[in-house]
This record gives sequence, structure tokens and C-alpha cells, in this order.
Amino acid sequence: MQHKASLRISIAIITVLLFTANCTGQYEFSLLNTVDVNGNAEMISWQHNSSYLAATNSSKRRVNFYSWNESKLPNIITPDPVFSIETDGEPTSVSFSPDSNLAMITVLNDDQNSVGYVTAVNLTKNKYGRITAKIPVGFWPDNICVGHLGKLALVANEAEQNDETPGSIGIIDFSKSVYDGNAGIWSLHYSRLTGLEKILALPAGLIQPEYCAMSDKDEIAAVSCQENDAVVIIDLRKEEISFAGAIKLMPASEPDGVAIIDWYDSTVQKQGWLLGTACEGRKQKGGKRGGQRLDFFFIWSDEDKLRWEPLISIDLPPLFENRRVDPEGIDMVLWDNKAAVFAGCEKTDAIVCILLEQNRKHQIVGIVKVGSKPEGIKAGIYDDSVIVTSANEGENGSISICRLKKNSPKKLSKKTDK
Repeated sequence: MQHKASLRISIAIITVLLFTANCTGQYEFSLLNTVDVNGNAEMISWQHNSSYLAATNSSKRRVNFYSWNESKLPNIITPDPVFSIETDGEPTSVSFSPDSNLAMITVLNDDQNSVGYVTAVNLTKNKYGRITAKIPVGFWPDNICVGHLGKLALVANEAEQNDETPGSIGIIDFSKSVYDGNAGIWSLHYSRLTGLEKILALPAGLIQPEYCAMSDKDEIAAVSCQENDAVVIIDLRKEEISFAGAIKLMPASEPDGVAIIDWYDSTVQKQGWLLGTACEGRKQKGGKRGGQRLDFFFIWSDEDKLRWEPLISIDLPPLFENRRVDPEGIDMVLWDNKAAVFAGCEKTDAIVCILLEQNRKHQIVGIVKVGSKPEGIKAGIYDDSVIVTSANEGENGSISICRLKKNSPKKLSKKTDK
């Protein structure tokens, strides 16, 4: 009993230190600002050197676009939107094109037996805020991600309200889409990927794709299927896009957010991709809750086939005095030859920052308190640091801005002297 009590005290001390110092040796992770946006903020998108940050407001059925200026840290966004896009149904996600000229929005249909749609919004200087496309997709589209090269957009259609409607994954192919310059309208080319039922060995009505992400060069993609405890891997390297398989997670994992970056694993000495997923978790029959962790996998190509293996899992409750955490959003960037990982924890109103090395070692750099119930997480490299934003859906809604940076040699020297 004494040992357990000592362990709990040690964990509590570590947690307090992480929240206050947020500094591990040469790295520092800190909160710069939390901006109240007077309305629900759920999913978020921006690009380096873009003019806007977009956040979905599901309660008001709109997507708000805020002025975004990286050079004005910590006041990087304005509290009031520059413009808003009203949607017919609930907006569930937003994603920017890499050139920041378009924002793609997924919108639910109030009729659960009817498909939702994707709306494209013009973000160019003289035409910002104009609707430039609207296309039907699958049932209850939950997430969209535009690739880093701007050739494809992936859509995860969750179809969670009705077992009679099929969950699906679709592709918007910009190379097959047509733009009418005179009218300023896109005719977007959308197609549904086939074979999802076979990959998951489930009827389509029970499949619930949740969140999607593409690798840095749009070579592979991942889609979490939350209630199915699986992450589907998609091979984008060939003209005919196809499913490569599914990573089955532990029961009751409930994977939510996913992220992929190009990655070299020095343990097996192979170039490939790093996949991270935030496992929100659900209660099992015995009352024990699953998930509450981040799972990482290494994916590589072997004779033109994609293969993968578990890399590490990081349990998050020990960082919060063994409280329920519910990780939801996750994002990663390659920074300082490491994977900089950021996970939003809804039940603790915090973002955890982790650095993962190529030899599979990791360190918890810090934890910062942000706004209430962080959902969407977006990270990007700015100068020599990483800017991280979270859309916080609790209370009246807010957007938090954090930064990961290296400590200066002078600061490190002072710590050594102490």
C-alpha cells in the first residue's frame, strides 16, 4: 500500500511539473494565447502563410474564417471572424488546399437517410468567401482532408445514425475536376472507394469511418473507423487508388484522430511512414474503459505492397493522475529530425506534446492547459518552431495557440548552473 501511495504522489508531482514548466531539457512547449470566439469551435484548419484560420461552429451551422498572421504571435488570430459561411446542415470539418486558395467543408444532411455534401469556398484575395462548388458525397460525412500536393481530397463518411446507410470513404480528384473561370465554379469529381466491407469483414451499415489523413507526399492515407476499432490504410501511389488493408486495434480503442508523416525508422533501417492515432476509448462489458492512449505504427513498402508493425503505445492517464483523458485530435510534423506529436485531451482540457525519435524512443516534452474540450488539432512549422492550434468546443468556444521551440543556449546554461 505504501508503494502505491508513493507512486500516486510521484505521478502527481510529475503532472504538476509538466503543467508548470513544460520544459524537457532543450525543448519548451507553452501556451501563447487562448482566444474566445463567441461560439462553438470544433474542427480547425490553416496553412503556413495563409491569410485565414477556419473553425467549424456546429451549433450555429457555420464555418468561421478568422484573420491569420503568423508574424503577430501571440495575437495570431482575430477574435471576430472576417467572414462566415452558413451551411444547410451541421458542418463537421474543414480543410485548406496547400496553396490556401480553397477551403473544403463537409456538411451533414438533416435527413439521416440522405447523403451529405462537400462545399468548396474561394479564399483568393478578391473572391474570398464565395461558394465555388457543392457536391453530394456519402452519408453523414464526418471529415475531409486535402492532400499536401493539392491533387486529391479524402472524405470519411461515418453514417453513424442508421445501420441501413453504408459508411464509406470517397475521393475528390482535382485532376478530373473542371473549373469554369468565367463563372468561378468547380465541377468536382467525386468517387466512392470500393472494397471497404471486405477489408474490415463487416457489412457497410456497421462501418463508421471517422477521421482521415494523408502522408506528406500524398502517397498513402489513413482513415480511423472509430466504432470498429480499426484504421484503414489506403494506397494512393497508383492511378487506381485502393485499400491496402486495415490495422486492427485492441477492443474498445475507439480511434478518433489520425496523422501520418514521412518517416525513417532506424531500428529496422527503412524509409516509410509514421502513423499516429488518438484512441478515445469506450467502456467494455466489465466496466473497464479501453483506449485512453496514443498508438503509433511504422508503415513501409515491401515489393510494392504496404506493410506495417506496431511501434509504441503511450498511455495518457498516468500523466493526469490516472484520470480519464479521452484523446481526440492528433497532429504530427517532422521537426528537428523528430516526430513532434500533439494530442488534444478532451476530458482534461489539455494538449500533450511528445517528441518521438527515429530509434523509437520518446519523451513527454510538456502538457499545456488550453480552452474547454479541445477537439481539432492543427500543427505547422513556423521559422524554427512549431505552432499548434486547438479548436475548443466547450463553453462558448475558443481557439488556443501553443508553441514548441528549442531553449536558447543561454537558458540551458542557467538551468545547468542551478
